[in-house]
Amino acid sequence: MKNLANRNTTESQNDFSIIPKEQRRFNRILFLTCPTGSYCREDRCQSFFEASLVPSMRPPLEECEAGGAISSSGSDFLVIDSPALKLSSQDVIERIFNYKPDLIILSVTFGSLDKDLQWAKIVKETLTDVPIGLRGAPCYVSAKDILESNPDVKFCIRGDYEVVFRSLIETGLEDSNGIILRNSNGTIIDNGMAIAEDLDLLPFPDRSGIDPSLYRVRALGAQQATIRVQRGCPFPCTYCLVHTVSGKQARHRSAHSIVSEMQELISQGTRFFYLRAETFTLDKDWTLALLREIATKCPSARWVTTTRVEHVDEEILREMRAAGCYGISFGLDVASEKISKLVKKPLRGKEALEALRLCNKYKIISLVYIMIGFIWETRSSLKEVSNFIGAIKPDLLTIHYAHPYPGTVYYEQFKSSQIKIISTRAQAEPALNPEQVTAKEVKACGASLLRQHYQRPAILLSIARKFSALVLDKLLALKYYN
Repeated sequence: MKNLANRNTTESQNDFSIIPKEQRRFNRILFLTCPTGSYCREDRCQSFFEASLVPSMRPPLEECEAGGAISSSGSDFLVIDSPALKLSSQDVIERIFNYKPDLIILSVTFGSLDKDLQWAKIVKETLTDVPIGLRGAPCYVSAKDILESNPDVKFCIRGDYEVVFRSLIETGLEDSNGIILRNSNGTIIDNGMAIAEDLDLLPFPDRSGIDPSLYRVRALGAQQATIRVQRGCPFPCTYCLVHTVSGKQARHRSAHSIVSEMQELISQGTRFFYLRAETFTLDKDWTLALLREIATKCPSARWVTTTRVEHVDEEILREMRAAGCYGISFGLDVASEKISKLVKKPLRGKEALEALRLCNKYKIISLVYIMIGFIWETRSSLKEVSNFIGAIKPDLLTIHYAHPYPGTVYYEQFKSSQIKIISTRAQAEPALNPEQVTAKEVKACGASLLRQHYQRPAILLSIARKFSALVLDKLLALKYYN
C-alpha cells in the first residue's frame, strides 16, 4: 500500500448500501467509553462534567454517527458508555467479552488519555487478537506518539466517522480513509483525515446502540437527543480545538435532512433536542430556512443550541422561538479587553446586551459561557469579568477554566510560558497557576462569580418564569403527544 502521509480524503459521493457479509472486513464493532471520568467526549469539547456546569452529560453522538455507517453497511455495533451506565471495571470487561467484537474503539480525551490507554492494555489482555483503535481529540494531534508508545493500540481515527467506518468495513485497516496506524512492520502509515463534502449524503446516526433514557435535560428530566446540524468553524479563537478536528470551513446539512432526522426521533418518543453546531446562526439564510421547516413539520419539538451574540438579531430570535427553541448558549468566553486580543475573541458587550434583551423579549433561556484562568490572568482581568457579567445579566452562567489543549495556538503560547499543568479536569477547575494570580484565587473567583450571579433576584425571577413555562409545556406534551 502507498504511504498516504498528510492526505486529506474528501468524500462527496459516499455509497452506504449494504456490503455482502463475505466482503466485510469487520462485522461486530464495539465502542467503549472507559470508566475513566465523566468527560464530554465530543471531538471538540473535552470538558469534565461537574455539578456547577449547566449542560448535562450528552449522548455519545460520534459513536452513533459511526453506527449509522456501520449498520447501513450491514455490520453490527455496540456502545458501552461506562460513565453514563455507572459500570464497574468488571462489568465493562464482562460486556466486552460477551459481545465478542472483531474491532474495538476507545473514546479518549486529553484529560483522561493516560487512564484510557491503561484500558487499552486491559482490553487487549481480554481479547488478544482484536485490533484496538482510538477516537477523540488526541488522535488529531498526538496519534504518532500514541502509536509509538502504546503497542496495545493499533490505529487512531480522524475525520467524519461515517466516512471512516464505511471505509474500514469495506477496505480494512491499512487502506481505510481517515486512519493513521502502525502496520505489522512497525511503520506508521497516515491515510489522512476523512472529510465529507456533502453532509446530506451521510446516513443518519444509529442510536440503537445506546440507552437514550440515560441522557436528559438537567432539572427538567426530559429525554434529549443530540442532532448535529453543522461542522467546522471560520472563527480564529486560539484556545478552541474546532479547527483541528472539524476544519475552518463551516459545512451545513440541509433543512430537509435535519428535520427528517427530528421527525424520525419524534416518532420514537423524543421531543427535546440539542441542535449541535459551532455557530447555529452563522448563515442567516440557512438558519431561517431551517427554522421555518422545523416550525412547520416538527411543531412539538423543543430544543436548545449554541451561537454567538454578534450573529443573532430580532428576526432570527423571533423565528427561533416560533420553531420551539427554548434555550441558547452563547460562547462569549472572554470578558477582559487584554485577554480578548491575545486569544482573538473580540469583546462583544454591546451585542451581548442586545442578544440577551431579545432572549428576554421572546422568553428564551439564555446561557452564557465565560472562561477564566488563562496564562495572562490578573486580578484586574478577573474584576473585568465580574463587571461584564453584572452588566449583561444572562439567565444561566457557566464558568469554564481555560485549558491549553494540544493542537491549539493557545497551547503553543502556554508551552513558551514554562507554566505547568496542575489539573487535567479540563475546564472544570483551573488547569494552571497563571503568571500573576494563583489557581486558588482563580477558582475562588469562579465560585464568587456564580454565587453573585444567582443571588440577583431579577435573575432568579427570569429563570423561574421561563422554566415554569417549559415545565408546563412538557406536561401538556405528555398529555397530547403521547
